Amino acid sequence: MLEVRGLRVAYGDRVVLDGVDLTVRPGELVGLIGPNAAGKSTLLRAVAGTVPYSGQVLVCGQDQRRLSRRELARLVAVVPQTPTLPPLFTVAEVVMLGRTPYLNWLGWERPEDWTAVDRALRLTGLTDLADRPVGQLSGGERQRVVIARALAQEPRILLLDEPLSNLDIAHQVKIIRLVRRLARKQGLAVVLTAHDLSLVAQAADWVVLLSRGRIAAEGTPAQVVRRDLLRQVYGTDVAVWPDPVTGRPVALVRVSPCEEEPDGDGG
Repeated sequence: MLEVRGLRVAYGDRVVLDGVDLTVRPGELVGLIGPNAAGKSTLLRAVAGTVPYSGQVLVCGQDQRRLSRRELARLVAVVPQTPTLPPLFTVAEVVMLGRTPYLNWLGWERPEDWTAVDRALRLTGLTDLADRPVGQLSGGERQRVVIARALAQEPRILLLDEPLSNLDIAHQVKIIRLVRRLARKQGLAVVLTAHDLSLVAQAADWVVLLSRGRIAAEGTPAQVVRRDLLRQVYGTDVAVWPDPVTGRPVALVRVSPCEEEPDGDGG
């Protein structure tokens, strides 16, 4: 379980997050949405312990500040927005990097480490690609490798920063289904940031809308992905209607012909 209370992050005089409260329970998927610079990625970094903050972050009931880096890495795993993968490493070798918090000072792998790697590969559907160099994979496959590496840490909390960016629609759906399955079947507390409002609304149990470092709204997808709230926070008109199958909200930005920018040719 993840509990954030009164979180504040500032870089000098610039306040990035101010008074943020958040609770994520095991098996729950929380989607963070909001404009650029709203504080979504900073919130994940604070939970992961990579930026200084004031307030309180409880990880599985423990004060995050009192945990060592190794202890924290065994509880919280992060899928970064722009992961760097060594192209000559095989998929299995990259996933084994997730076992670093468990290895001894010599870095020797134990049988239980390979068991955790095999399990992570199986959960992400990468078993058949275990011996393939990462440099030969597609973008969607590489994203699954990064998630598998995080799962190899055997965390209780999974943080994903823009895992859907730079992926086509088919791979976005595969990743979002995988993340939902991990929350439901593995009992992980999952926090995901994304700009695709419709995908977040379809997948998340709870949605948090950030604006200028504060929570503008939170609730079920239907309570947050609303035209009035989105227009207020994003400053643009958004059409929202219920999906005819799931009943969850679908959002689409409206671009009116009368609002088109001039083409700049002077004509």
